[in-house]
Amino acid sequence: MFGRKNLLGLRLQVSALTSSCLVALVVCLLSVNASADTKETSAQQDAEKESQDDQPAASAPSFLEEVRVVAHPLSGAGVRAIGNIDVVSIDYNNLDRVRVENLADVIASVPGARSASYGPGVSHPVIHGMDGPRILVLYDRLRPMDVASYPGDHPPLVDPFFAKQIEVLKGPNTLLFGSGSSGGVINTETGRILSEVPEDPTNYRFEMRTRDNGGRNFLAGRADISVEDLILHFDTFYRQADSYEIPGCALSDRLVHHREEEEEMHEDEHEDEHEGEHEDEHIENECGTLPNSDIENRGLSAGLSWVRDWGYAGVSVSTSDAIFGIPVEHAHHEEEHHHDEEEHHEEGEEEHEEEEHHEEGHEEAERVVIDLDYIRFDSELGLNTPFQYVDELTWRLGLSDYVHDELADSVVETTFKRRDAMDTRLLLTLEKLNDWTHVVGGNFNSSEFVFASEGVNSDPITTSSFGAFWVGHTERDGTHYQVGLRLESVTVDYEPEGDKNFNLFNVSGGFSRSLQPGLVLDGSYDYSSRAPLADELYVEGVHLAIGSHLEPNPSLENENIHSLNASLEFEEGSLRAKVTGYLRWADGYIYGTPTGEIEDELPVFQYTQEDASFMGSDISLNYLLYEGNGWLVETLLGYDFVEAKIDLPGNDSSPREPADRFRGVVEAHRGDLILAGTIEYHTEVSDTADNILPTDAYTDITLDVEYKFAFADSWARVFLQCKNLLDAERRPHTSPVKDQVPLPGRSIEIGFNLQN
Repeated sequence: MFGRKNLLGLRLQVSALTSSCLVALVVCLLSVNASADTKETSAQQDAEKESQDDQPAASAPSFLEEVRVVAHPLSGAGVRAIGNIDVVSIDYNNLDRVRVENLADVIASVPGARSASYGPGVSHPVIHGMDGPRILVLYDRLRPMDVASYPGDHPPLVDPFFAKQIEVLKGPNTLLFGSGSSGGVINTETGRILSEVPEDPTNYRFEMRTRDNGGRNFLAGRADISVEDLILHFDTFYRQADSYEIPGCALSDRLVHHREEEEEMHEDEHEDEHEGEHEDEHIENECGTLPNSDIENRGLSAGLSWVRDWGYAGVSVSTSDAIFGIPVEHAHHEEEHHHDEEEHHEEGEEEHEEEEHHEEGHEEAERVVIDLDYIRFDSELGLNTPFQYVDELTWRLGLSDYVHDELADSVVETTFKRRDAMDTRLLLTLEKLNDWTHVVGGNFNSSEFVFASEGVNSDPITTSSFGAFWVGHTERDGTHYQVGLRLESVTVDYEPEGDKNFNLFNVSGGFSRSLQPGLVLDGSYDYSSRAPLADELYVEGVHLAIGSHLEPNPSLENENIHSLNASLEFEEGSLRAKVTGYLRWADGYIYGTPTGEIEDELPVFQYTQEDASFMGSDISLNYLLYEGNGWLVETLLGYDFVEAKIDLPGNDSSPREPADRFRGVVEAHRGDLILAGTIEYHTEVSDTADNILPTDAYTDITLDVEYKFAFADSWARVFLQCKNLLDAERRPHTSPVKDQVPLPGRSIEIGFNLQN
């Protein structure tokens, strides 16, 4: 319905539309402020609403509910965070009801955020067109130390079930954690190490879910047990699913048509030499079910915290393993070679036996999986007023080992290892000085990365970095200001090439001002610099998970990105509206692009570096539609887009630019009953980079029903969720495997949650 070209006029009018909306909001606000009688009437109505309901009813979250952002050290002191921090937590935005199984899908509901799917169990966040290492994913304020960014199609090992809170940070706050995170920082707080003794001596949470599509089952539980000033923590989960059903075929119609055209061209070129050779050839396309989309994974963790007047200390250990299918096409070198040998030695065999053998070999070759293991140790120390001029000291240490194999027919073809990984961070919150609140600190991380492809072991690549940061905050004449600075040095050591050193400089500044009661203007500027990753510099070979052959680029340099961001937020009564606009321009933007060449029967992806620009906007509106007779109904409307351009002659489109998205949510509460419906429309993407196929538009509808009731001394919830109600074929343009791996078809999930 709405393609990229059809929306061009809309995009060109976004600035004008935004300005008009903002002016209208200001006029409305001034009109409200000018009418004292109206304000008194509104106050009386509010008082009546608070007292008229004898029957308690579940209400929607307050628009301005206070939430402590754990990753923002000044949040607890009442300091306003600059840079549009979004928080999804159990107590705030009903994280319990965000029933997805990876981090990216949790934050996909945040304006401007998307999920890039790579298959079962693997999705990665995309924020304002930024992806990969430009989004720093944290696990209790430290890096996960997995290989999720190598090259982005491996699962981040943070399960949303164990999140007490998920925080999306932008602006100066990101400098506390790393360089180059121009897309933002996503921090998941698990609560495995606690800084406070819980009010209840025993806290527990248990959940089980089952889904019809793919026979997916999920079982998880966590518990915190307090014994005076000691807190024990345990959590575990198990997930299993068979290959899921799809509303069509694995290969998109566009990809099939593209291959048919290529075959016709190939046949025309060799018509005389190979007449009749391709008569029986056809494009294999599995329909109804996506092969190799099964998954099985489990995890276990334990923690111990000690809380005293002077502060707290704690340790935790966690481990997880998984086996999941790779539904992407891949080459079958060994099987085909073996088949050729048999043809030479068994020339006299009957034709049907040869065909049968070929089919069996083909079936075996298609069983391609990832087998991963991960173990991690964490420790944390927090001190209250440890010495003069310091209000709080926090130190964290994380150690981990990660390995995963990509297997074809039970034979290891590719191995990724990240071993002896360490991330440590020291943060000092200083006393207020000259109306400024300061946070200073430093962090060090290192790891050894090993990549082996088709039996060839690469030399280990050791990456280490040291960074120092400062973030300051002040308030002058009703305006909050925040400034941050970060210096970092990164060393990549690869024996054949020697050391590569990258010096990084990051700076950010922003302000937040209340123009009128209920009307807040935010603005920020960021300059971020990141070093190339080890795989972007040196890793070469077959990568089954994305069905590609990777080509590194040892000549890559720093990627530097400038960002301008502005937002206007309005709240009055039952209405809340927010408009955000941003502009980014990158010097030396690093990205992987298909070259159009084939190696090892796989498409070649080459890392390259060009200047680029990103421009976009997020618009959201919350409104309380109805409140009365025990019902509370609210709605959320949103639209977001990003326009990404690579500075290239001719076609300047970015390879995986997100589609424009329209989103609407209606949620109704009555007592302990919740009904919700969500509809998303993703537009067609027709302007694509070279060797990238266009993507069709699709509509995604989700329905939720939940009922909460008292069960013994606990609260129990039963829920029913229907995803992809229209059974639409969904292929997000952000996914590099979109034309081979569609998202699941219609599914119905039921579940039970118990917690105190």
